[in-house]
Amino acid sequence: RMHIMAYRFEGEKEMDMNIYAGQLFTWSPSAPREMQSALDSDVKVTVEVNENLIDFYNDYPRTYSMPDPDGTSCWKFYANAPLNDEVKSELYPVLRRAIAGKGEIAAANVLIHFLQTTLTYRLDDEVWGGDRPFFAEETLFYPYSDCEDRAVLFSRLVRDLLGLDVVLLYLPGHLATAVAFNETLDAPYYLIDGRRYYYCEPTVSPYADVGWMPDSYKDVKADIIKLR
Repeated sequence: RMHIMAYRFEGEKEMDMNIYAGQLFTWSPSAPREMQSALDSDVKVTVEVNENLIDFYNDYPRTYSMPDPDGTSCWKFYANAPLNDEVKSELYPVLRRAIAGKGEIAAANVLIHFLQTTLTYRLDDEVWGGDRPFFAEETLFYPYSDCEDRAVLFSRLVRDLLGLDVVLLYLPGHLATAVAFNETLDAPYYLIDGRRYYYCEPTVSPYADVGWMPDSYKDVKADIIKLR
């Protein structure tokens, strides 16, 4: 039971609901999910997610970190949460082998094609009856995901496996990403703090390389959501 009081105490701090480290729950594996990239035959992985973690996320406050009028800051909350070690131990060795020896852009294409061709798109309104952002593990657990879920997961993979900075891009009715490649790419980019962040679209059918941008967004202003 929680009691809320209006009293102020010396040294008090606001409650921080951000997730900074993996959660240590008893391992209760979900049904195995086979994920095979349609473009890279060697990118085939079986993923099991801790159902105790899924239950925890299911009950976690989903209105937290949304002080902005448009709610864009909430996605930073999900994107900055780390993947748990169990999922990383299943997924990352396969992806690391697939990108070994490749340049940044070629490696990022392996990652983005993996998500584009293994995840099934469905609007939150159709599945949940309203908006429901996912933590990265939830996108690997549930059968359907939307643009915000894919953007969050792609940003996590790029930061962890390529060590590159990523921002989320909030466009009208859509969430995408941009990556600060050190290599030059002939593609749309955003100049952020003096660096070029190239547009990357995890949500497209059937697939597209990093740098591809839908024509409908080429002249549209995007809100930049920086990640740590």
